[in-house]
Parts: sequence; C-alpha cells; structure tokens
Amino acid sequence: MDPVTHITAGAVAGRVIESKAARRGIMVLCIVAAIMPDIDNFLALINPRMYMAYHRSLTHSLAGGLLLALIISFISRRFYPDISLKKTIIICYALILLHIFLDLITSYGTQILYPFSRTRYAISSIFMIDPLYSAVMLILLIFSYISRKRPTAIAVTALIFIFTYPFVNYGIKMYTEKYVKEKLTVEEIKHSGLSLEPELFSPVNWKVIIEDNGNYRMSGLNLLDQKKPFNFDTYKKADINRMLILGEKAGIFRTFADFAVYPVEYTENQDNLGKVYFSDLRFYGTVPLVKKYFNKKGIPFSLVANIDKDGNLLSWEYYRPVKQNFIEFMK
Repeated sequence: MDPVTHITAGAVAGRVIESKAARRGIMVLCIVAAIMPDIDNFLALINPRMYMAYHRSLTHSLAGGLLLALIISFISRRFYPDISLKKTIIICYALILLHIFLDLITSYGTQILYPFSRTRYAISSIFMIDPLYSAVMLILLIFSYISRKRPTAIAVTALIFIFTYPFVNYGIKMYTEKYVKEKLTVEEIKHSGLSLEPELFSPVNWKVIIEDNGNYRMSGLNLLDQKKPFNFDTYKKADINRMLILGEKAGIFRTFADFAVYPVEYTENQDNLGKVYFSDLRFYGTVPLVKKYFNKKGIPFSLVANIDKDGNLLSWEYYRPVKQNFIEFMK
C-alpha cells in the first residue's frame, strides 16, 4: 500500500491504544512502527535489481518484522521509559504486522516467510492505491477526535474496517471470478487460464487477464456495467528463456523473470538498434483514463533491452514507479 494508507492505519491503531492506555505520546511510536518496514525502500538508491528482489522481504516478513520491532523498542526506551519493554515490543510488532497485512492484500506480493522462503504471497483484493479505503480510515480517525460521544468506539470501528474491507473485497473477487467465467462462455471467448486482479477504484473495477496461445489478453470489468462486452487488448507473453539469456549479461533480467507474474514483451527496431520492452500486466491499467495516459512506454517496474544487429546487449533501462528511468551500459 501507499505511505498515506500505512500512516493512517498506524494512527488509527495508535488512537485505539492511546485511548485504552491514556498515553497520548504513544501515537508517535505507533506511526513510526507502522511505516518502518518500508525502510527497505533505500534499496532503490543502491540499484533496481536489489529493490526488485528484496523490497518487501526481510522487513516485511514475520521473522524480520520481529527483529525490527525489537530494534525500534530498544531505541524508543529513551523516549518512553515508563512503558515496559515487553509492552513496547508487543505494540511495535503488532503495528509492523499491520503494515505487512496491508501489503499482503495488494497484487505486488510480500515475502512474509523470508528468509526461509523467497516466495511472494499476495491476496490481491485491493489495488495498490485505494482512495476509498484510505479516506474512510482517515474520516473515522478524525471523528474519533472531534466526537464527544464514544470516541474510542469510533476508533475501534476504524480498526475493524481496516481488516474487514479487504476481505469483503476478496469475497466480491470470488463472486466476480465466477461471473467472468460464465461471461467468457457466453461470449465464446476461448482461454486456457483466467486471473482477476484489483484495479483502481476496486471493488467496482477489476482487471480480467486470460491466457490464449502464447498471449495474455486483458480487459477491464466494471461491476456497475456488467452487460458491457469484454474489450480485450492482446499482449505477447515474454520469452522467459530470452530473459534468462539476457540475464547472463545483466542479472536484472533474471531477477525480473522471477519477479513478474504476467510478463509481457514487445519489440521495436530503429536503424541498427533493437529495443525489447519487458513489463508486467500487474502494473497496467484498464480504467480508461489510466489506460490512455499510462499504458505506454515507461510502465513501472519495466525493463528495456537495447540490442545491436548481432543480438548483443548494449545497455538496459529500468523504469521506476516514479517514472525516473535507470540506465546502465554494458562494458
């Protein structure tokens, strides 16, 4: 999830704890713990391969989160000497687990069992940025401060909402997946695989991804307009062997092959230079406005291989989520 959602969720949990403990200063501790797992974002400053491989790994795992909670707790003893170390550790770990949960419900994936397993787990019930989710949290948090009647109950309601909303979305996803299968049959659309991913403004909008003859086909589905026929765009599946061969020259291609869930590619030829674009459909949009302006070159978490006429890798480009590309030339 985005930082705003993590901070708001931490503040909601802090509001509940401070109302029970009658200790206002504890709010700062809760917010710090709730955002701290994202300290691994510094990996982006080292190189994109490290970020792609290890973001949401150690600091977002059950074991690493406990280690992080211990570190925060020992440091915070200087600021909260009147709170027992045991309580501080419990609070910090609980807020870190909340952070992990909020990342787990997105499609990006979280290595919750790291370092024992590098597998990324994802519930994929909420889009990576959900304005409705964050707004309801924030509104309830504000009301818990300005309301004179049952402020603690409002804060607890906000905390319950944080956990129930993703599971309601997941239930809608299961229903929608069944509906999509029936709709594909009615529209006589052949496919060998079907996936449903949350889209901006879910649970109303979803991405429908099907596999067909070496291609992915993707269409948006608006639950408020279910009668509208599917309008699939076709994307060529990325050649994993090609990425692994490129990975022998630049390891980031091998890392991308492990990272991508729906890897696609397309090629452009300019004079004696070939460009091969690799990207992941998780980071494409189907909402018309997003699709119009963002489903072009520079998709977040995408790679470009610049190849000469003899097939040699000259350089590669990586597009960060903030649209700033990273370029490295082969020696």
